[in-house]
Parts: sequence; structure tokens; C-alpha cells
Amino acid sequence: MATYTFLTKDAEGNRHEGEIRADSIDMAAQKLSANDQIVISIKEVDTTFDFLGPFIDEVSLSIEKFRNRIPLSNIVFFTRQLSTMYSAGLTLERAIKALAQEEKHPKLKKVLTSVAENIRKGMTLSEALARHPGVFSSLFIALTRAGEVSGNLDKILEELATYLENLEDTRRKVKGALTYPVFMMLFLAGMLSAMFLWIIPKFSDVYSQLGSNLPAATL
Repeated sequence: MATYTFLTKDAEGNRHEGEIRADSIDMAAQKLSANDQIVISIKEVDTTFDFLGPFIDEVSLSIEKFRNRIPLSNIVFFTRQLSTMYSAGLTLERAIKALAQEEKHPKLKKVLTSVAENIRKGMTLSEALARHPGVFSSLFIALTRAGEVSGNLDKILEELATYLENLEDTRRKVKGALTYPVFMMLFLAGMLSAMFLWIIPKFSDVYSQLGSNLPAATL
């Protein structure tokens, strides 16, 4: 059963459009006419790529998540600057407020503002950071807590910044190394899809018109 888009008008001349499912275009027209509709146009919907729907939805969701993701470089900058400002004598609340005002990434700006506000209300830095597990990892929070307990918070933050910086560099190198293989895999997948969706069906039609079947190797 196929899906058809239609444009009709009723006895009063009002136009209607929509979709209808039927075994054939003639059956679709009959269904519409049975409802006292005058068929202006009717066209079968191409469902060749409907199977890609879930995949496209997943890709769209991934893109949305990527757009909202806070770059690791922003976390590195925040951590290093906080270490410097705290060791210079600024309170954590003042330092984080200042960094929030300068932050360009909207999501991180909002998070830092929240962290500063929670510190003002009496939370420790690690407790305030723990409110945002999607931004600060469990390792980040645990090391921050260790710095608070030991009294070496500024040094711990500096070491954290260095660790995250090295992590970002490693990720960049791995991403660069994987780019070409992934591109080739996508290219080959595209070629195979084109072959099965367009090229082989066209050859099949040609052979059918000649009264022959495709060679077994092709199938």
C-alpha cells in the first residue's frame, strides 16, 4: 500500500490537501471521490529513503548535543584562571563571578554564575561543582575536594588545568588520525548505497526489457 498526496476541492469550492494511503493511484482517487471531493491533483509519495528517518533523527540529536557541548578548552581556561586568581588572594565567589562575566560560552557562563551563587550560600567549591555533573567530571570534583581538604586548592587547580590541557591535546591528535579512515568508510558506504539504490535497479530494468536476468555475480 502506497501513500499519496492530494489536492481536492469540495462542492463549495474550498480546497483541501493531505495524504491518503491506497493500493494504487486509481484507488486513492476513488476514495477521495467517494467523499464528494473533486480531485485536482494526486501524486505518490516517494518512500525510498524512509528507512533513513531514525538515523537522521539520531544525527540531528547528536548535532544538537554537540552544539550545547562546552569545549574542553573553556574548562581548561576557567580552571587555570581560577587557580591564579585564588592564589592571588581573591575569594572563590569573586573569582568565579569575574570569570562568569568574561565567559563567552552561554552554557558555561550560566553554570559559573550558578556555582558562584551556591558558594555565596555556603557551599564549598566541590559541592557547587557537583551540581553540574554534565560539565565537571567526577575526577574534577574529587580532586577539587582533595584540594579543599589539604589546603592546596590553588595547586590542585593548576595541576587539573595541565591534565585537562594534555587530555585535549591527545583528543585532538586521535581525532586527526581517525578523520581520514572515517571519511573513507563514509565514502564507500555512500558508493555502495548508490549502487544498490540506483545503479543495479537501472541495470535490472534494462535486462528486463531485453528479456534477460542480471548475471549472478551482479546480484
